Amino acid sequence: MSWNEYNDLFYEAQKSGEYHLFIFDLKGSRKGYNYLDILELRKSIYSRLKELEIKQNIKIIHTPVEKAREDRIGILGDLFSIIIIRDTLQANDIYQIFMEEKQRLNILHEFHYDNAFYETDDWILGRQKYYREYCILFLDNRSKHKNDTL
Repeated sequence: MSWNEYNDLFYEAQKSGEYHLFIFDLKGSRKGYNYLDILELRKSIYSRLKELEIKQNIKIIHTPVEKAREDRIGILGDLFSIIIIRDTLQANDIYQIFMEEKQRLNILHEFHYDNAFYETDDWILGRQKYYREYCILFLDNRSKHKNDTL
């Protein structure tokens, strides 16, 4: 089944999903880009979030591990994701960190972006709970229909 056949679960997950997923998809990547820029930007955002975890003494970052499909690093070509635990930070906080790190690294590309909640990292449970990779694909599709970029 396709990711969009689970959209009914998407709407329920917005009320109760434990994980807050953010996607950043490079706009106009067919014109070329440096893959290392995406890796470095993602790494620098995670470093900032780790600093906040230490400073606030709370767990913010969620790192998914799937038993059935092994580790996923959150990078799909020119798209990357950041996952936090629900209600640890606001979306605007993540977007501010993104913009600060993008500027600090002198990355001039624009990114489509979006965020939502999901319920499970376990693909096997994806029929009962909203699965992370379905959410990534949903957000990727939705973000491209908006005119907003960062």
